[in-house]
Amino acid sequence: MNQKLIRLQSYILSVVFFLTIFAGQIIFIEKSFAATQSRTFTKTIMQTINYTYLTNPWTTVSSVASPSTVPTSYSINEDGYTGSIPRTSFVNTTPWHMTGSASSPYPGRYYNYYQSVWTATYNGTLTKTVPDPTPTPTPVPTPTPTPVPLSDLVITSLSWSPTSPITGNNVSFTATVKNQGSGTSPNGVIHGVSFRVDGTEVAWSTSFSSSLAPGASTNITAGGWSATVGTHTVNACVDVAVQRISESNESNNWSSNLTMNVTNQTPTPTPTPTPNLPQSVTITYPISNGNYNRGNITAAWDAISGASYLLYMRDLTVNMLILDGVSAGTTNLYNILSKYFYEGHKYRITVKATVGSSEVWGDKSFNINLSDARQEIIDRGNAMIGYSWTPAQSVRAWRDNLENKFLPGVTYSGIPYSQTAYQCSISSVSWPYGSYFDSKLNDSSSGFYDDYTRFDPPIIMPKYGNDCSGYTSICWNINRETTVGIATHSRVGKTSETYLKQYARMSPGDAFVVSGSHTFVLERIEAVNDSSGNLIKLKFICNEQTPYNSRERIWYSNDCSNDGYISVSKNSTLAQDYTWDWQ
Repeated sequence: MNQKLIRLQSYILSVVFFLTIFAGQIIFIEKSFAATQSRTFTKTIMQTINYTYLTNPWTTVSSVASPSTVPTSYSINEDGYTGSIPRTSFVNTTPWHMTGSASSPYPGRYYNYYQSVWTATYNGTLTKTVPDPTPTPTPVPTPTPTPVPLSDLVITSLSWSPTSPITGNNVSFTATVKNQGSGTSPNGVIHGVSFRVDGTEVAWSTSFSSSLAPGASTNITAGGWSATVGTHTVNACVDVAVQRISESNESNNWSSNLTMNVTNQTPTPTPTPTPNLPQSVTITYPISNGNYNRGNITAAWDAISGASYLLYMRDLTVNMLILDGVSAGTTNLYNILSKYFYEGHKYRITVKATVGSSEVWGDKSFNINLSDARQEIIDRGNAMIGYSWTPAQSVRAWRDNLENKFLPGVTYSGIPYSQTAYQCSISSVSWPYGSYFDSKLNDSSSGFYDDYTRFDPPIIMPKYGNDCSGYTSICWNINRETTVGIATHSRVGKTSETYLKQYARMSPGDAFVVSGSHTFVLERIEAVNDSSGNLIKLKFICNEQTPYNSRERIWYSNDCSNDGYISVSKNSTLAQDYTWDWQ
């Protein structure tokens, strides 16, 4: 039993010994980090010794000592090799070579010059330690970024008020916008909604700019459409015309089509009570349509002893009282009224005569017709909007938008939006505009269908077309201006006035502009009232060059005010030959 135990202990010790040796070999191998390199160096040094001997007669010199300045070893410091190599050879390679003789500096005597050249050779091998190269670290893979969840805006319901409109009703629209995406829509970014009747935009809302969480909804309302009799198709879209929000699905922003029936029923007007007075107040005016500079408006009344009177004037186009309680008489009122006339507007003059505790009213309405110069501005804008063209090949739209590119064989209305140098200005192109555009469309050498790229980063756009400032310049019949130049034209309103009053002073043919940004031309103004007849805001029907082509667009005074638009008029004095029509 003891012997077996002894043999087992011996076997364990042998295994431990073997593992110890094996482990030592492993350690020895792992510690062999460096390698040794060697190189043989050979160097040669030569030294010349000169001697002078006086000879009279010639003297033979048979030997001379070797130079003592030649070292017995040579130091090396080169490419990491450092050390000394020994002198292995030292010989006199040119012994006693006579180099010349002369008779001076000792007259009458000769002396000779001798040279002895010694060559020392050094030879030896040096070694150096070369460390192993530093291993190249393994690159850490870049983590794949987690995609950011996006919102997805859709319209879940659409309605209008009044629900059963009649001809002439001011109709407002309401869309329920829902975020059915997995991400929250951005806060502070306009969630724009466009409302369309029979394919034409009639209202646009930019009032909502809060974020919508996934699954959340909000109601967005805009109004201003004057109902016309008949059956109409109504729909709406969110974040399409001006795409401000990135969505996971950009193709589902339109609502389904709904049908609206507008009847021709009109409400029975409430009769105006007739004053039970024999007196009356009348307003006289030129018998024929008068020129702006030949106004003759007089408020007259019957000769009533002790009567007092007041005059009022309202701009019916913008639903704004512009004169309140001005004293009136038989004198010409033209100087009072003329400074408030704006072309394309409709007005009402009212005179109130007071006799004791009784009042008598008289009123007249009239329209200020557009001058020829302003009508030409509107006509030029409408010509570019209504201009039809049919490409023979595909034309890339602004920013190479494939969804809105111009396809071959399809007829389009409106000049394309572009920011190239090939825009038309009246100074270089004869009217009508279309003749120039057609000439490029049908000219194979014009590059009409070529891809055209500008800016950095590059933007693809049509070669021929207009941007907003080029469009306004053509409407105004002036040389090409930028938005900066257009903003320097005559201001319509005063700088101290509120935007609403400033906009109310505009006439068709004036322009809205934000310097360095955008501009468009006013075609006409309409008032937007609440159910009590109070003015809410102004509605502007405008002509505009915007992606992807020129078109008519509706703006509202609150949107223009929020975006900082000022109202400007063409600097050159427009022909003041407009007329007024009394009713």
